[in-house]
Amino acid sequence: MVRYITISIFFIATTGYGLFAQQLPYRSPLGSTDFIYNPGLTSVEDFMEFGAFYRQQWLGFSGAPATAQAFIHVPVIHRKVSLGGFLQHDEVGPFTTNSLALTYAYKTELGLRSDDQITFGLSTSFQQYQYASNQSIIADTDDPQTIVDFNNTGRFNAGFGMVYTSRYRFEYDETWFFFGLAANQLVRSKIPSSSSNALGNLNRVFAANTFFGLRQPFDFAYLEPSIWLHFSEPNLIAYSVNLNYEIEDTFWTGVSYASGGQASLQAGIILKDGFLQDGKLRIGILGGYNLQQLASNNSFGLECLIGYRFNL
Repeated sequence: MVRYITISIFFIATTGYGLFAQQLPYRSPLGSTDFIYNPGLTSVEDFMEFGAFYRQQWLGFSGAPATAQAFIHVPVIHRKVSLGGFLQHDEVGPFTTNSLALTYAYKTELGLRSDDQITFGLSTSFQQYQYASNQSIIADTDDPQTIVDFNNTGRFNAGFGMVYTSRYRFEYDETWFFFGLAANQLVRSKIPSSSSNALGNLNRVFAANTFFGLRQPFDFAYLEPSIWLHFSEPNLIAYSVNLNYEIEDTFWTGVSYASGGQASLQAGIILKDGFLQDGKLRIGILGGYNLQQLASNNSFGLECLIGYRFNL
């Protein structure tokens, strides 16, 4: 029945990695919006960046998750402080979430290595939740599990993050190490509707993540392996393994694999000449395919990124 399909999509979307939509946005391996998941990454490399991102998961599957984002992050106050923000529109089936978030990061030397840096970040966000009942086909209107009157409900939240980098800015003469920890949705709360049942009052749960990796330079290019681990109540753990290769001011490519069987391949170009303050225009695309859960149901996904960055 369509009702069960709708509820199943929502359950997957609010619990499984790669489909954290509606609770937390899915982290894209394209990378420019990583400060959304750890506010300590807000302009951690001392450049300003703004841009837009779009994702369509499960092409050909009606009601599949789709996400659009606009973002900016910039270093200020002698580069010891960074500020950021993003707007997000997220859909899965009849559920829609609109988000506005602001991030703040403070950078200081830790002293374990020459020029290393530790950054502490805070985020605050507001989410508006909507449920379009006219987009659902319900066979049994008396079913107590039916979600109703779930419109224009808003909630605030907050997050915290820490990031360590072995140098305050990456250069092509030394390996660059990095790792971070973050806690998201520190404010646990219910998203109420007029129904008093479990699905009518959805719970926002605590979530956290950690990551680590390095950049190994090779004559104006670098190789970057990294691992992200995601944690969410109740006892959900997911991972993604990433390997990127970038040629300075020219081109990048990468491969990723996430728990749940999501494999992806990305590529992008970097355009430099003729832009403000030697800025760089980055245009990337990523294609993903689910090797397990939905492989028999045309489970391709597509992501696009356009961003402009420059040093201040």
